Formats: sequence, C-alpha cells, structure tokens
Amino acid sequence: MRIFRYLLLFLAFSKLVFAANTDFVENFVNKLSNKKGYVISNEGNGTILTDLGKDKNVFKGMRIKISKKEESIVHPITGEVIAEKTSDAGLAVIDDVYDKFSTAKILNGDNISAGDYAEIILPVRVNLEFYNTDSYTEDEIKSLLIKSGKFSVDKKSPHSMKFYEDSSGGLIFEVDYYNDVIGKFYSTDLKVETSDNEREIYQQEFEAKGYIQMAVCNLKGDGYDYAVMAEDRNVDIYKIVGNKFQFQETIDRKFDNIITVSCYDLNDNKIDEIFISISNKGRGARSFIYEYNEGNLGNLKDSIPLALRDVYLNGKKNIVAQRLTRDGRFVGNINFLIYNGDYIKGEAIANTQGFSIYGFGLGDVDLDGKMDLIYSNEKNLLEIYNSDGNIIYKSRETYADSVNYFLMKERKTDKLANKEEVDKLLEITSRIYMKDRIFVDKRGAIITTKSIFNDNVVPTFEKYFNKVVTVNLFENSMLKNIWTSKDFGTDVNDFYYVKNGKKSVIYVLKGEKGNFFTKSRSSIVTIVFPEGI
Repeated sequence: MRIFRYLLLFLAFSKLVFAANTDFVENFVNKLSNKKGYVISNEGNGTILTDLGKDKNVFKGMRIKISKKEESIVHPITGEVIAEKTSDAGLAVIDDVYDKFSTAKILNGDNISAGDYAEIILPVRVNLEFYNTDSYTEDEIKSLLIKSGKFSVDKKSPHSMKFYEDSSGGLIFEVDYYNDVIGKFYSTDLKVETSDNEREIYQQEFEAKGYIQMAVCNLKGDGYDYAVMAEDRNVDIYKIVGNKFQFQETIDRKFDNIITVSCYDLNDNKIDEIFISISNKGRGARSFIYEYNEGNLGNLKDSIPLALRDVYLNGKKNIVAQRLTRDGRFVGNINFLIYNGDYIKGEAIANTQGFSIYGFGLGDVDLDGKMDLIYSNEKNLLEIYNSDGNIIYKSRETYADSVNYFLMKERKTDKLANKEEVDKLLEITSRIYMKDRIFVDKRGAIITTKSIFNDNVVPTFEKYFNKVVTVNLFENSMLKNIWTSKDFGTDVNDFYYVKNGKKSVIYVLKGEKGNFFTKSRSSIVTIVFPEGI
C-alpha cells in the first residue's frame, strides 16, 4: 500500500511489491531540473553563486555550462520572443548546494558575471551499486535512469548511487561523490516493530519552554528522581513523582549557549552533582558544577575549561571530558573526569583521539571482559571498536544523529550579508552538531537513537529526519535489534535512559525553540518497562 507524506516528499512501498515499484527513484529523477538557471554573482577566487539549489535537485560535483545572452529573436508580427542567441562563457562544477542556491568553482571562463545562464550538463554520469537487492529492482532502476536522458551509467564516475535493502525490507538510497555521502533517502512502508514487553507510555507538555537537553538524577537522596532540563540559557529542575514532572526551581544564573547537562555522584556523597557545559561565546568550552546541600542548591565550581557529558559503562555512570577549541574542534583523547578534592581531568580513554563526547559510548558489548568504544562517526554511522582500537562493526544506517547545534564563531557579515541564503551559508560554517547519547546497560545492550528515514538527497541548511529509540545487542559481529520505539517524528532533542531495580525507563525530550512568530514548546514522553527492556 502506498503512503504519502507530503512535507517530506516521502513515498514508501510494501516489501512484497517493492521490486516492481520504482516511483521513489522516478520522483528524484523528475525533480532534476533541465532548465537554465542563472549566475547570481561572481565572488572572485574562481567561485560563483548560482540559483541552482536543492529545489532543483542538483548535487555536488555536477558540471554546469555558463552562457551569455547575445540577443533575442523576436516574432515580427506578435512581438513575442521566440528564441535567444547565446555564446559560451565557461564551465563550472557545483561545490556546495543549499535550499535555493549553490556555489560552484569555475573550470574555465574569464568573463562570467551575474545574469549569465547556468545550465546543468546532461546526462550526469553515475556509477550504480546494489547491495542485497533483487535483479528485477536493479533492472528497473537502471532503465529508468537511462530512459530519462538525465543520467548515464559509468563505472568510472566520481558519483555513485548506492541502493541497500535493510533487514526490515526498507531501501536505503545513497548518493556519494568521491566516496563521501552527500545525501540519503530511506523508503519503506513497514511499521517500526517493537518487542512484546509490556510497556507504559506517558506524555507531559511544558508550556513556552524550549528544552534541548536533559538528564535524570538523584539530586536530594530522598528516593525520587529529578529531571534537569536545559534551554539555551536557562536550567530548570523537576521532581519526577510517578510519571509526572513537578517544577521545583530554576538555577539562578543565565548561561550562555548550553551544550550539555549531565549528572553523577562524582564526589561520592550519595547525591548527584549537576554538570552544565556551555560554548563560552565561541571561546572553547566552560563547565559549571552544582549540588544540593540540605535542600539548597549551591555552585561548587564554574571554571572548568572542558566540555562534560555523562556516559553509562555497562550501567555504571561516569563523566567524560574533552577540550573544545575556538573553532569547534574536540581535540585530544576523551578523559574521565575525577574528584580528588577538586574536579580534574583524569585517565585518558585509549584510542579516542579524533572522537568527541557527542555520539560516544563505552561498554563491554562483545562480552570479552574488556571495554569497547561505541561511536557515531562523521557520517553518523555507528562504529564499535574493541579494546585494541580495531573496528569490529560499522552500521549502514545512521544512529545518534541530531538536528541540534551550537555556534562556535560569530556570524560573519560582508557585502553579501543582505542576501538571506548567502548569510546562511556563512553561518553554517559555525555550526557544531550535538549528536545524541549512547548508553550501554549492564548486559552490554546499546541504547541510542536511529534516523529511520532522511529525505535530504542533497545537502541543505537544516537537517530533517524522523527518529526512533533503539535497544541493540552486539552478537556474532552483528547488531541485533531487540526493541525499537514508535516513530517520534522530527523534533526529538534528547533522550535519557534510567535503570531502577527491575524497571527500565526511557525519557524522550521533544520540542522546538520559538521565534518571533511562534512560542517555544516542549514535551517529555516517558516509556516504562516494568520488567526491564
């Protein structure tokens, strides 16, 4: 049965008839413009801007022909322009693609200027690769691409279209350029399956709150869990009574650009400290520590020059730390944060050079008695490394990806700042995306989020994909899914996992930050597993 999702341009198909249906590829092909666009400006240094953007389905590496209008041919009776004479002005190759424009590097041509025509050179050469698909589907896709006249098949092309059928019968459609993924599309009509475990699901709304980070903590030693909820600048504390969040207080301080909140009893006094990290106005990271003492919340420390986050090491919480540079790079190994009368950087975690605390987890997932590393890489593919630093698993699907980001540099302004899209181009270079948490429970199960489809076939400013929460076991060199949540949509900001005795609880934080026209909104979905996951 066909399912239409209008906003996402998403078309899905039944596994039983999937091989006979190639509408999702046809939709992609039809959107590729064969009409002339325009050069917006010549930026110098061999770079031009064109109005060929995501809306015309162009992508990085496409070659474009630049031509100049010489004169119009006008019908002598009607006065209608029936043709134009043009002359070649040069060639360029598309570099970065955004919603309604692209940048391109000039291959040849010395006199390219605003108003010149920019036309995609067709057909575009692509290499086709198929994995775990049937021959009928492969033949249909090849035939459709060739008959369109917009694509030709060439094994030597730097562009690759890769098609993977996953274990649930869905199809992943990936576009690569020199082996770098520049877009993905996921097609399926199979509903997300869940285990037979009995679950209780609750949801609570928070009026006018734009929460993007959360942690669940033992803040007072009174037998209750508390939720620490952070907006960009404010941190609120809630008492969790049953499955209701009761507001307690707001920390009396305005923070600048909060990038994570965490909690853990690092000083071993049976009460969790609250750890709050900010981006410090683009000058690296700075972290603050708070703790309750006899019912009053006090500031323990506010000058730690590190970004902090909590991780679960086979069900045991730890705080990890890393340095963040001015330009947004996480540098050096990830370290444990320790307390010895003061909060300092402790033992380095081996083989974490090049990783970041975002999308990072620890645990013995292969049950060999040694600690493994779990990491969502720069392409958001889940990787597992053994204690020797050797990769033992890499997913094809994307995990722990996030739409949330912080800015590490001030937005630049120049002569182009009055162009909204170009202004966004300058801002995009300052974004550091905050990947989701990866928890590892006592039995070595990996708990994180997964993107279940992504309609960004070409790069765009805003990430846009739906999320589920998944629980997975690593067995026989494969990642075995043992539970997957319902589809939570595109507005998941954070999630948290808590184990209390037999009971497991997953909290999913959803919402959007408001703007001039809309109010902020947030909600918490609580999923309770009375007998554990």
